[in-house]
Parts: sequence; structure tokens; C-alpha cells
Amino acid sequence: MDLLPNIKAFDSDSPKTMLVNSEAKAGIVWGAEAYLAEKENPSIKTVLPDEGTNIWFDNFVIPAGTPNKKNAETFIDFILKPEVTAEIIEDFPYANPNLTAHELIDEDIMTHPAVYSNEKFLEKSEIFKDIEDAILEYDRVWSKIKQ
Repeated sequence: MDLLPNIKAFDSDSPKTMLVNSEAKAGIVWGAEAYLAEKENPSIKTVLPDEGTNIWFDNFVIPAGTPNKKNAETFIDFILKPEVTAEIIEDFPYANPNLTAHELIDEDIMTHPAVYSNEKFLEKSEIFKDIEDAILEYDRVWSKIKQ
């Protein structure tokens, strides 16, 4: 609570915007947002925390019993074509495990630490685990902070 006067905003939708237009001097942003912010404003630099960070994943899933399973599979197959993956990553530079697509992606993206972090950094990072009912306490505290 003591730090709240130093916080400009809680923004997970496009946290780079306030950095790019110099409304904020620092921020915690998604890797792709950090990369894009640096491209828009070269005075912005990515700094990875010494302690590591959380590792997260976006996934394609097909719900059990979906009425359009074949269409969903066709869409996923399309997105995973190396040339399609590479084209998407040019505009939305999030890390992607499609190794064949890596050969088609701009080297600047492939070597940017906010997009493809090095092994040493990833070893210090962690995948968040389900905290079950404790989430209710986190939600209560977070709601109080944002009031």
C-alpha cells in the first residue's frame, strides 16, 4: 500500500503504451510488448529481473465434444505452418515453440531477451501453480489495492 503513490496504472492490456509515450518510466510488461516498445521508442530498454519471473503458456485447445472439431484442427494446422507462424510473430512477437518457423523469423526477435529468454534466466523462473482456495485471499487483497 505504501508503494501505491508511485504506481501510474495497472494495465495488462497494453502496458507498453505509457512507456512509449513517456507517461511512465518503468513497467512490468509482456515480452512481446517490451520488444515492440523498444522498437517504437529506442530509449526503452528491457531489463530481466535477477530472480527470474513467471513462465506462462498460450495454448490451442479443442474442448471435448466440440461440434466443429475438424474445423478447429484445420485452423490449428494452418496457424502452425511455419510461414504463417513467422508472419504472425512479425506483428505479435511472442515466443513460439515452432522450430521450423524460427528459421523464418527476424533474428532481432529471435535474439531479444524479452521474447526468447536465455536458458540461465529460464532456469531461475517458475511456472505458477494453482493455489486453490487461497486465490480468494489474493483476490480480496488485490481488490483492496485497486480501490
